[in-house]
Amino acid sequence: TGAEDFIIKQADPQELINAVSIRAERMRTLRARMSQDSLTGLYNHSTTTHYLESAITESNYSGIPFSLVMVDLDHFKNINDTYGHVAGDQVILGISQLFSHRLRSTDIVGRYGGEEFAIIMPGTTQEQAAAVVERLRQGFEKIHFSVNQTNFSNTFSAGIASWQPGDKIETIRERADQALYSAKQHGRNRYCIADDKEVA
Repeated sequence: TGAEDFIIKQADPQELINAVSIRAERMRTLRARMSQDSLTGLYNHSTTTHYLESAITESNYSGIPFSLVMVDLDHFKNINDTYGHVAGDQVILGISQLFSHRLRSTDIVGRYGGEEFAIIMPGTTQEQAAAVVERLRQGFEKIHFSVNQTNFSNTFSAGIASWQPGDKIETIRERADQALYSAKQHGRNRYCIADDKEVA
């Protein structure tokens, strides 16, 4: 039950190695497709949520904090409406590549929704996370996109929340979401830290 093929006993060793290698590669590809966003290659929503659960468990055990950053592209619907969905995809790819190149290999970056992203920063206080987010913000607003010989740029808003003892996914995500909402309410293209309502 569940078998997809068989290999006859006394098979040639090289044929056996080739058969196993092909199946192992197929399994790796399937796992990647299940865990990654198809457009950006970042982790998808469910995989990001899994890593967030793991980060909470680790911090509850060790007491070492981590920070969760929720990022939302500003006025993204206007980009799609004005320049088309191809341009929207360019912007999503642009910010994804920025995150991939500028963040540490230990940071977890996921596409949480259409134009929303989540960043999990292990061993990082909210103040440290804020410094990183500010560098990302400055870098992203300098990127220029081009569609039909028309150049445009975009910005993002972010909300930052740090782990607190006893946190669950819902509680830390709610604080980060509320901080993101505050950043948008204060004019966008900025971040807000959840617990002290700092806006920059």
